[in-house]
Formats: sequence, C-alpha cells, structure tokens
Amino acid sequence: MHISIITVCYNDVEALGRTINSVRKNKTEFMSFYVIDGNSTDGTFELLSVSSDVIDDLIVENDLGLYDAMNKCTRFKIQMESFLFFLNAGDELLPQILGANESSKDADVLYLSVVQKLHPLDRGKEVKSYLPDYLNEKSFMPKSVFRHQGFLVKMKIFNKYKYDLSVGQQADGLLMSLCQQNESYGVDDVTKANFYLDGMSNTNYLESL
Repeated sequence: MHISIITVCYNDVEALGRTINSVRKNKTEFMSFYVIDGNSTDGTFELLSVSSDVIDDLIVENDLGLYDAMNKCTRFKIQMESFLFFLNAGDELLPQILGANESSKDADVLYLSVVQKLHPLDRGKEVKSYLPDYLNEKSFMPKSVFRHQGFLVKMKIFNKYKYDLSVGQQADGLLMSLCQQNESYGVDDVTKANFYLDGMSNTNYLESL
C-alpha cells in the first residue's frame, strides 16, 4: 500500500521542522510527502526550500483556513488508491508499519491509534481509535471519537466528501464519521503518529464543542 502524507502549515516554522525531521527519518519508498503552506512569513518558506530531499511537492498560497488548505491535496498528483494521511505541523511520523488485522486488509478507510503527547520530552500515552456504533450529540464529542492523525483514507474516497468548510472545526470529525458510516473501513491498534495536544481543536475546545 502507498501512503501520501499531507502537512498543512502557517507561520509555525519550529513545529513544521519537527514534522519534516520525523518524515525524513521514517519515510519509506511506499510514502510520498506533500506540504501546503498558507504563505507564511516566519521563515517557513526557507525551511521548505532546503527540504526538497524529503518533500515531493508543495503548494504555497493563501487559503481560507485549515480545512480549505487540506482540501488542496486533491491538486497533487496522488494515485486514487493511495491513502491520505494528514499529519499536523508539529506532529511526528512514527516508524511502525501497518498491522495485519483482517478488517484492514481490503478497507478504503483505516482508523489507527495515536500517541498523545503534551511536549517533545513527554513519553506520551497511546490512545486507541474509538468508533461509536451510533453517532449522536453524546457520543460525538471533541477529542473523544476521532483523531485525524490516526485516520487514513484513500484518495478516491476523500474526493467524494472532502472537508466541509461550513461546519468549522468539526470538519475532520464529520469526514471521519461519514467514512465510518458509508465506506469499507478497518480498525488497527498500530500507531503512526505522535499527536501533540496544542492543536486547534484542543486549544479552542469550547468552540469545537
């Protein structure tokens, strides 16, 4: 299987450097790495310029926010059967390979575990995917259902939905729940990313809620 790693960034050069270094360390021949930058002014472009050894392609232009930027991944030349893996600027790619759960073998969507961390020196806590049988206001709570660092979706499926900009910070939760309800999916306990608790949905919890 092939994985296309997508990282979106804006004026966060230090965090982006951490992500690029992790991809440089753990990228394999079955992975591609794409970066989408919203015209940063903090030295990000200079970092991207010296990272062509690991970045396969990039887009640098203004956007309408995080999920608008993430939707731009469809402009890259990514194969329809490749799994998209959205890795935040600051989060880190881990070296583990995908597991061998039967539900994962032929799935178009995968839900994996993540390692949740507060800071780089934190040992972290493994958090497994939790997919409720029925989604409602109680089960669909921010930080309790899906984490997109543990979400892999084939490009052909992402093209059907994309991120819905009208629902704000729950665009990723909506996409992942639609895929659970409507597409073939697998769940695996393997971890592919360190997930840091300083992202948008955590620092703006009430708005996400």
